Amino acid sequence: MIYRENEFEIEILRIGVIPGFRKKGIGMEMISYLKKRNKPVILEVSSENIPAISLYRKAGFKLKGSRREYYPDGSDALLMEYNGQPGLSEQ
Repeated sequence: MIYRENEFEIEILRIGVIPGFRKKGIGMEMISYLKKRNKPVILEVSSENIPAISLYRKAGFKLKGSRREYYPDGSDALLMEYNGQPGLSEQ
């Protein structure tokens, strides 16, 4: 996991788990580590990355917005945030 942190928030820049170790809670453990720091956690994820979106939703992230056609393949970037409070509803 690669992230950056300032006095106000934490931004996840990259997170990944080796394929043979997926579905074992490792990704959730990494996210939980950041959530314990008591700051909002933000990230961007491709709208096509369904497994990652599912993980983030389970971790309590809410959709905050999107960037249309952000990635080279034309997919949108979803902006998600965890702050312990409800965000925009996911559709």
